[in-house]
Amino acid sequence: LYTPSFSSSLSFPPPYFGVPHRSVRMAMPSLKLTPTSSFLSITVWMLLLGLSASLPSLHSRLTPVRTSLLGKWALTEKGGKGREIAATLPGEVHTALHTAGVIPDPYYADNVTALQWVRWADWTYARTFSPPSLSSSSSSSTAASGGKHILVMDGIDTVAHVVLNGEVVAKVDNSFRQYIVDVSAHIQHGLNTIELQFFSAAAYAEEKGKAYPYSVPGFDAIYGGDAYRNFIRKSQCHFGWDWGPAFETMGVYGQIQLLSIPLSSMSMLDMYVDVSNDARPTLPAHAKCPTCDVADLSSLTTFTISGDVRVVEGEDFTADMWDRMEVEGVMSSRGGEESFTFHIGKGKMRSELSHPHLHSHHGCTGVEGKKCDQLITVLPFRIDIPAKKVKMWYPAGYGDQPMYDFSVLIKAKDTGGSAEEVVSSLTQSIGFKVSEVVTDPLHDGKTFFFRVNGIPIFAKGSNLIPFDSFESKVTKERVYSMLESAKKAGQNMLRIWGGGIYQREDVYKYADENGLMLWQEFMFACALYPRNQAFLSSVYDEVQYQVRRLVHHPSIVLLSGNNENQATAQSAGDLYVVDYSQLYDDTVMTAVRSVTRSTSFWPSSPSNGAMVDDMEDNMYIQMWGDSQSTRYGDIHRYDYFDDCLDVSLFPTPRFASEFGYQSHPSKTTYTAAIPASQLHINSSLLQKRNHHPDGDEQMLAMASRYFPLSSLPLTSPTHFDDVIYIYQLTQALCMRAETEHYRRHRSNSTAYTMGTLYWQLNDIWQAPTWASVEYSGNWKMLHYHVQDYYSSLALSVYKSGEEVVVYAHNDELDTAECEVKVEVYNDKLEQTHTAAFTHTAVRLSSEKVGSITIGGGDHLVALADAVCTKGGKSEKQALPRASSLIGKAPSARASCTKVKLETTDMPLAKEGEQTSAKLRLSSPSSLALFVAIQSSQPGVFSDNGFIMKQGEVVEVEFEPVSSSSSASATPQFSLFCL
Repeated sequence: LYTPSFSSSLSFPPPYFGVPHRSVRMAMPSLKLTPTSSFLSITVWMLLLGLSASLPSLHSRLTPVRTSLLGKWALTEKGGKGREIAATLPGEVHTALHTAGVIPDPYYADNVTALQWVRWADWTYARTFSPPSLSSSSSSSTAASGGKHILVMDGIDTVAHVVLNGEVVAKVDNSFRQYIVDVSAHIQHGLNTIELQFFSAAAYAEEKGKAYPYSVPGFDAIYGGDAYRNFIRKSQCHFGWDWGPAFETMGVYGQIQLLSIPLSSMSMLDMYVDVSNDARPTLPAHAKCPTCDVADLSSLTTFTISGDVRVVEGEDFTADMWDRMEVEGVMSSRGGEESFTFHIGKGKMRSELSHPHLHSHHGCTGVEGKKCDQLITVLPFRIDIPAKKVKMWYPAGYGDQPMYDFSVLIKAKDTGGSAEEVVSSLTQSIGFKVSEVVTDPLHDGKTFFFRVNGIPIFAKGSNLIPFDSFESKVTKERVYSMLESAKKAGQNMLRIWGGGIYQREDVYKYADENGLMLWQEFMFACALYPRNQAFLSSVYDEVQYQVRRLVHHPSIVLLSGNNENQATAQSAGDLYVVDYSQLYDDTVMTAVRSVTRSTSFWPSSPSNGAMVDDMEDNMYIQMWGDSQSTRYGDIHRYDYFDDCLDVSLFPTPRFASEFGYQSHPSKTTYTAAIPASQLHINSSLLQKRNHHPDGDEQMLAMASRYFPLSSLPLTSPTHFDDVIYIYQLTQALCMRAETEHYRRHRSNSTAYTMGTLYWQLNDIWQAPTWASVEYSGNWKMLHYHVQDYYSSLALSVYKSGEEVVVYAHNDELDTAECEVKVEVYNDKLEQTHTAAFTHTAVRLSSEKVGSITIGGGDHLVALADAVCTKGGKSEKQALPRASSLIGKAPSARASCTKVKLETTDMPLAKEGEQTSAKLRLSSPSSLALFVAIQSSQPGVFSDNGFIMKQGEVVEVEFEPVSSSSSASATPQFSLFCL
């Protein structure tokens, strides 16, 4: 995780982990912009914070060197209980033990129970290394006289002592922080030994929790974890969740690097970049509603790039060396069309200040063993760029995502003052947008929606959980595949849920380049937390570090305090409300605002937001009360007991950030983890894997409302696929009904609903969960339905009393003219009613198209189709077919003989081991409901779970998941329908 690449020892990696600093706000000098024929030259006067950044010559032996200590290590259980085994970092104890054959696959069968002993043991990783030679002559027994050596670490999971040549140089207890240690006095010439002595996270959390002066509600351990997870800063879902196992990993998922700097040299450590603007979006005078009109951005004149570069100097680096240095910045568009260059002038020295209430030490976060200002100096910068000179970044569906590379280079002149050599450089990717969370007063409450570049965006997305219990198993390919699944399904926002980790750089890079907006939570979930000084101090450092690391990404549109903790604090009593306020208002939000004021902040999810948020007066007061209020903010809703297709039961919130229903993954996904004898719905192993209390009973009860499951032997492995089909179909129908209900209230002045983020996008292992994409990469039927009902121009149809009602949803910037046809079929699959409508789908709106009266009878399904033209063009576009189950199916037998399936091209294409296929389906006899194709290997169809009318022909493509172990095999297909 977070493994940067760099082309040479002169160019250091991008600052994925910008170390936080606590700085006094200071006015920056204004910029002078001088355009030229090929680029804009920007003269930027910057404050030099103790920076002495130069080299006395261009000799290569004075070049700083960054050495990665990842790779091969040795792992042993402390206390000599086991043999030494080979291990790799990044990695975890579990993955090392499994690779060495000491333990079986942690995900297979019930191994999660058998392997609980691993989390209670202490473990040591060890390796040797030789530091780079920084001096041609040194008689000392240590290398300290040859230069300065800084150990930079992040993603250390979680409680560990870092031991260098027998001496403890750092004590680590927060997996979300970066740690910086000056180890110059401990480095030796030649071979050095470094150890990471890990202590049981479970034992550490329990010790801290029991020693605390009062009980802090955290966890009831029903998922196999521990009740004290809230006392340790590591991924909270490592302790088990209702969708995942409890492994409580130990290891490294980030970086361990040795930065070696010659005595008379210097090096940039990291860079933090924030982009703000002077826009004041205003609605036009003729505006109809806040959620359907584009705001005026004529006030936008300037984008401001601000931030800092942090520098580490060698022991003999002197101030006069600055005279032979040049510090240059360059910003260029990815296409190379334009570039900006700026030069740094000399400025005043400035030291960093700590948070006065949380920290007794003076200096910046992460530094171990000495004051920060004795180790790091800071160069802040501020650049004003005319808005007309850059291209704006837009969410998916509303424009392009132009990205710019922003670089800072430090160059050394030769003794003649002419030739230059790049000594150190850093680059960040940035984008330019005007983003805000709009919470304007209404006659009843406040709005809550995202407006980007003046456009009110209906957020269509899902919640992202960690990709795996073991981060070392997550690859860039796997990340991109999952996020591509979200994008293909019409999603424009993901909520990075607060019970996991701050995600790897791949997630943010993909989101930047593909227009996925990110709702980034801080890592607190479903618990209350302590407020002793040590805990708050660690959290403050964590938040500053992560915000500095992430805020340059244009995809991040919201920073949010936690998941579901506000309501928990209120229900727990006044003591815990004080705890909550000190943690989130005084610590988390204060840390956020010390780094950025350009990214919107939301206190919790769900939440009513802020009653007062005055950044000038540094005043922030949350709006306490019912955090599930539909008049303010966002809500989380789960209802497993009532009729999920009865739209009258759904609320009309401003924003639904969590809602969902469970289903089982496919047999194809299960096969990798579940023995064949346990592959039936009522098996003891599958029931144990469903950590949601009464989850199996709830799935059965909901499916039984719409399908006569008595006709299926649930315990029979023979009918396992049929039962999974019914369960997945039930999930898809429930989610479609609720999501479309929320979309219908976009233009409703009593609701102005502007977002649906369903729970959840992905799975962390093979189990019954709420996910729409399985652990293997398979799409559940839900995800195919999401692909249809999240379409930017779509229909929805539902039953209300004795009427069938159809709506049109247009999230696009063009108005559409549509011809709409509605049909109703009975339980014999005979058409009983039909109607046609002409409708103008106004841009950025959801409006009723019409309705038909159907009266009583055995009605089963309603369908709606449309063909539209947009923007005055003649080209016609067929919308995805909308459907609604309005009665109970006469049978649950899912074998599909009425549809003919043939493979028309196998393989369609072959790339390495991956084979694609093209399928042709025809339904000559009668209506075929929810036709689903299943493959013998994991993969994604271009469409699935659809309704076919009599005589229709559908062509579908299948693309295997490339990471699948069976991707080289020829897939076999089976068919299900009603």
